[in-house]
Amino acid sequence: MGANSLSELRKIDPREFYANRQTGAISFAPDFDTYVIPGDQYKLYEDGQYNDVNVIIGSNSDEGGLFVRQQIEPETYKSGIRERYGEFAEKFLLAYPGDSKEQAYTSTADMIRDSDFGWASWVWARLQSRTGKSKVFVYYLNQEQSSTPENQVKLRGAKRCLSARPMPDRRLRG
Repeated sequence: MGANSLSELRKIDPREFYANRQTGAISFAPDFDTYVIPGDQYKLYEDGQYNDVNVIIGSNSDEGGLFVRQQIEPETYKSGIRERYGEFAEKFLLAYPGDSKEQAYTSTADMIRDSDFGWASWVWARLQSRTGKSKVFVYYLNQEQSSTPENQVKLRGAKRCLSARPMPDRRLRG
């Protein structure tokens, strides 16, 4: 974005910020500020250098769906997979097929879910359970929901951030 400080970032027009967000110009990687995050998080967890508290770590079944903006032609999808994964492409396409537009769309969402959220959650839970003394709870939320205007296909489960919403109070009342 070209901003070197929070005050510079606040001067950026929100439309420019949003446009860059949609093209992937903004990263979700943490900033190693040497104060809050003093270094590489994986290394810190490997070394037990973190607040050892009980944690709940997980992901949602349609976590990647929010990040797939449009359907893709099956041949475009498959050629992209072959280009990116080379000799492993055919095995990859068995796990994430793309024989139709909808299948290519859902496989793209699933790849994002698994690589960006599922893997990171699993690694974090594994590291903390190996190096800490506190409890580690892992969840996978798969609550069905209907389509929304921003999604071109029906969601297959819980989308990104659903787990952050308050769930209905289901306690028994007496």
